[in-house]
Amino acid sequence: MNIVSSVNPVFRHGEINVWDFVAEKKPELMQSMMNVKNGLAKTIYARKCNVIQIDKNKAKTFLDACHVKGFTPASWYFALQLNAEVVMVLSVSPSRFHVDYDMEIIRLASALNTVVVGGASKLLKFAQTSLNTNSFYTYSENMLGDGQVYDKCGFKFIEETPKGYFWKNGETIYSRYQTQKPRLFSIFQDLTEQESSNSSEAQIMTRRGFIKVQDIGNKRWGMNPQSSSHKFHYTYKITRPNIDDSYYYGVHSTNNVDDGYLGSGLIICRSIQKYGVEQHHKEILKFYDTRTEAFEAEAELVNDACISDPRCLNLVRGGKQSINFNSSGMIVVHHPDRSNYILINKNEKDAYLSQGFKRGKTDQFKNAKHMSDGTQTKIVKSNEVQKFLDQGWFFVSRNVKTKHGKIELIKDGQTKCFDEEDAYTKIVNDGWELKRKQLKSAPDQVIRLAKRLGMRVPSTKLDDGYINPPKPKNKNGAATGKFSINKDGVRKFVSAEDAIKMVKFDGWELGAASCWRLASDAAKQLGIEIGYDVANNQTRFNK
Repeated sequence: MNIVSSVNPVFRHGEINVWDFVAEKKPELMQSMMNVKNGLAKTIYARKCNVIQIDKNKAKTFLDACHVKGFTPASWYFALQLNAEVVMVLSVSPSRFHVDYDMEIIRLASALNTVVVGGASKLLKFAQTSLNTNSFYTYSENMLGDGQVYDKCGFKFIEETPKGYFWKNGETIYSRYQTQKPRLFSIFQDLTEQESSNSSEAQIMTRRGFIKVQDIGNKRWGMNPQSSSHKFHYTYKITRPNIDDSYYYGVHSTNNVDDGYLGSGLIICRSIQKYGVEQHHKEILKFYDTRTEAFEAEAELVNDACISDPRCLNLVRGGKQSINFNSSGMIVVHHPDRSNYILINKNEKDAYLSQGFKRGKTDQFKNAKHMSDGTQTKIVKSNEVQKFLDQGWFFVSRNVKTKHGKIELIKDGQTKCFDEEDAYTKIVNDGWELKRKQLKSAPDQVIRLAKRLGMRVPSTKLDDGYINPPKPKNKNGAATGKFSINKDGVRKFVSAEDAIKMVKFDGWELGAASCWRLASDAAKQLGIEIGYDVANNQTRFNK
């Protein structure tokens, strides 16, 4: 291992190169990297691990300890887990810089003193399934190696990037992203608009005693680019009519129109994870000869008026090919009369400011409160809170979805709130249903109604002597009518018909095959129908 001085950098080809301040701050990680290189680390096989999705805090703790560059925010965090211990983490975000790819791998790291054989591949497959796309790109640092882990996962080498850099002054270090000129105002309180306009980034940093330190660049890797080589290019619209009237526009290039693609935007991906694919309807708007033409059409669809619409799930204006993430970066602007903000190219700043826009994110909802009058909930600006209090409104938690004292019911996609007695009548006589399906944290009035209807409630809600009814059985004896199937650490519950197709033709395994002795009669019957030798406890299906 070569410890590189940030004052006088000297790099050694073929070795692991680590900056001196990183080595000083993370001695355990340095020892771990040496152990892995010298074959002294323990080996774990990914096939023995489960794949899970973890939250930001857990990912931050792991990556700060196990990655040279530590944690950086991402949209999704996937992990391999063995015996309840996280042994590898992959973080992913929608593509930031390259429009030919849907997703970018932000971080990949294994636990200290650990080699996970097949771990990167298994995490990537899980991410592809979860995010409904196989179009990814990422970078590997030349200081740390040649990035062959990505080559083994199916990525193709694209190019060598120019040398990266950071700014250092004593113990203070800023990355090149932190010192893009629009962001320097938040770092240096003495920076004026005049100095920013008349000086380069380098001049501003040098005046304040910082020195520029360069690395040796990165390799860029890509997988399945959404390029002009595809046969079809189209714009589409996604809606979720059974939930609300939100919508999302996008562009997709593919050789298979029925590939199941449902967008890669941050909000739409989280919507699909939350509500399920079945709640989202995709409509192809128009086909185009080239991907560029499709982006031009998207630019007309997703304009400023569109992204200002609270129903729109797009975060930035359409036409991604026009977004230029150069060294000048982009800037955020907002209009005082609107609650959202938009990203624009720096050269558009003057045009927007002349229309009344201001630099930075909107602050009109800063310190806003969630309030309710018992029938509806609103986000109230801080300067209007007293007015609403005078009208009888009250504060509610932002996470409370059931209106105070009311019960939300749903029928034909329409949601309404009712008193407990009216809700019971609506369900029994008029075909309404409880909107809330998970009762674990439901308020008391919802639990009381569920008991009146003879529903099963969480065991923690049985303190009044209520006895849960038995779980419903289908005619074959299965508890839900669905069957467990597994593949690459992913578990799904599907119908018998889907289970037969997915096991026979898509490489899935019936969950009951792990132990036929404990399987239900319905699962055994299905296993026999698929072709398992149930009598001899066959655990893997052979085509």
